[in-house]
Amino acid sequence: MAFTQVVKGKAGTGSSSIAEIRMGSRLQSKSVLTRSIYFALTRPLIEQVGWHIAADEERETIRVAVNEGSGEDAGFLLLSEDLEKGYAFGTNAGRKGQSMSGGVSVTRFRHYVLNDTTQDIEPEAVEFTVDEEEHTILVQCPDWLRYNPLSVPLEAKPVAPVVKEVVAPVAPVTFHKEKKGQAALASFDELMSERTVEVSPESLNRQARRAMQKSAVNHTLRRK
Repeated sequence: MAFTQVVKGKAGTGSSSIAEIRMGSRLQSKSVLTRSIYFALTRPLIEQVGWHIAADEERETIRVAVNEGSGEDAGFLLLSEDLEKGYAFGTNAGRKGQSMSGGVSVTRFRHYVLNDTTQDIEPEAVEFTVDEEEHTILVQCPDWLRYNPLSVPLEAKPVAPVVKEVVAPVAPVTFHKEKKGQAALASFDELMSERTVEVSPESLNRQARRAMQKSAVNHTLRRK
């Protein structure tokens, strides 16, 4: 008969001979109620991706940058090596078969939230892809770690420029004051020029010719 030992603890088996990533969630400590996202990377995986393992008398560690996917990359995390600012994932020195593990506080995530913040989540294997040229690991987020689309601001729609109507300046009109008699005379001359009709004298009878001469004499007197 075949038997498998039940391993004590919430961190899973802790060692594996295959390339694997396990993720879970638990409280940071009894005094700190904030939860952390737990990561455990096996040594075969670390060797495959080509990350450096730093060792001293007490610990063996790797430095990992956790990058959150958003937009078209929503639902994925990208793990890369960052020797200066990365999170320290490690194990005790001398435990060659032990996975490199560590935690990242959920408060540090900008685009991802836990579906349930009240329960511990046992570490479990997740899907991933290794890019050996770029030395990165693309991890598909488990169901309990949800992407929050509201964390990314919506792109503002471009606003069409407002074209202001330019009105050409109008030159001022200057009115000159004239004498009342000159103004009246000018308006009368304009009116007469518009209404004057040339008529042959031969077509008029004697009475019409006299009326026409009388009007011309009156007009001449007024102009003087």
